[in-house]
Amino acid sequence: MSHSSAYRPENDAVLSALSAVRMGTIAWVLAAAIGVPILLARDAGAGWWLLTCAIGVISGVGGLLFLRGKLKA
Repeated sequence: MSHSSAYRPENDAVLSALSAVRMGTIAWVLAAAIGVPILLARDAGAGWWLLTCAIGVISGVGGLLFLRGKLKA
């Protein structure tokens, strides 16, 4: 298969995925923003929860960058 005949997703599909990833990333940021004061107040040793939020945000930003590249291609 030549490079020119490679599958290219529709722009609507990429825009839809971009919107979903954006909303998911915002949700992880909000979860971290709400969780940090709770963890600091309780000192419950649940740092893994904050790490989970950080991983969610990092993967969301990576997904946004990937999808923006697909949209420009």
